[in-house]
Amino acid sequence: MSVQPETIFEQLRGANTDHESFVLENIEDAIVELRSTICARCPAAIWYQQGKTRCFCSIMKLTTWPAEVAITMCDAREDAVAKYNIELSKRPAG
Repeated sequence: MSVQPETIFEQLRGANTDHESFVLENIEDAIVELRSTICARCPAAIWYQQGKTRCFCSIMKLTTWPAEVAITMCDAREDAVAKYNIELSKRPAG
């Protein structure tokens, strides 16, 4: 039995991304605590302000911020980053 080579998706899992939240970059209360959550660097995170800063995960379909404890590891983020990087690789250079 032969082992199948990894797909590009599998190769990119765990990769980093240059994705930055527009909301977190442009709000006054984007403190270290907010940026400590893995959601701050996730393409699937939807950050918004409604009285205070909040985050909704478009994959898990739940509010991830504010939270009693920040999310520091997440498979949904790994999948979103892989998809984000695949889409970036399809764009023409320049």
